[in-house]
Amino acid sequence: MPWHAKISSPILRVQILGTLKEESCHARCFFRKRAALLLTPWSAGWKDAVQYPELSKLFDNDTQRPMTVKKLPAKLSAWLETRVKLKHQAFQMLCSLNDFDRLKVVEEIVSICKNPSAPDVSVQRKNAFQRLRRSQYPFKGYHYLVMFAVEGPNIVVNDVLFDKRLLSSQEASNMERNALYRVKRNGYAAFDPSKGDSELADKLADNWDNLTPQPVHRIETRHAAINGMLNGLSKATWLMGTHLETAYKGHRIDDYTLFHNPSESAKEDLLECAFDKRAAGRIHGFSHNVHHLAAVLNEAQQRGQQTHWVAHSQGAIIFARAVRVHLKEIGTPLN
Repeated sequence: MPWHAKISSPILRVQILGTLKEESCHARCFFRKRAALLLTPWSAGWKDAVQYPELSKLFDNDTQRPMTVKKLPAKLSAWLETRVKLKHQAFQMLCSLNDFDRLKVVEEIVSICKNPSAPDVSVQRKNAFQRLRRSQYPFKGYHYLVMFAVEGPNIVVNDVLFDKRLLSSQEASNMERNALYRVKRNGYAAFDPSKGDSELADKLADNWDNLTPQPVHRIETRHAAINGMLNGLSKATWLMGTHLETAYKGHRIDDYTLFHNPSESAKEDLLECAFDKRAAGRIHGFSHNVHHLAAVLNEAQQRGQQTHWVAHSQGAIIFARAVRVHLKEIGTPLN
């Protein structure tokens, strides 16, 4: 295998070579003002934008550039040529995303083109029957804001931003999103086995920013981690920070990137483990977590980003499968 791993149960420790601009907004913003008020001097039609490999590779007529996620039909790109214009800011943002995020944002743009006045359904989950197929994204909308204007029959996409309402800790962990967060260190309290469980957990939690982890597009830190089952975002931030400290004792870790694996429920998490570890995933498709992480790893590899990883519990299954998906679909080593 062109990657190497040291297993120290229950943690998978892997070193690989595996870096968008940080934007934020607190509400889904759709603008219907006159295009002249919204457009900068630079904008491009979809026909011009799709000439760039970052966008052309999303469609199945581009057979030269493989992806770790299923491509969109080519006829959809032809349809978008009659409907979409991109401002420079939106185009740059799309190009800087990994393949999984980029494809999901394009699907959002398609949905907007079909019905610009539709209500925002990003916070709504698909029904339980739809979620049985773990390869399906569990929400009706993605966690990016697409800011657009209506110009006659066309949609002008002005910008693509994070939706901070969705990319944060939620009361119900099954409402959290699989996304990247940059987690900063707050303190250096050491592990002390003489402390009680509650006191120890509080001390370790205070070491890391578990209240406001920062959503990011890509990994730019030296260390990264993916959490396991039944971990909400707040718990995952300090728990995986502690695992990193344990796995890489000789490293100074001031921050790290968390690939958050949200918990649906104990039963759904176990079902997802089965899909990603056993033959079911080969038939029906592996989980969206696997394909998302595979795209993250590929993007980091292309930049030559060196990252020390820790994967815990279910996260180890997701990580190992994502590496295999990358090796099969992309064919380049993660080394």
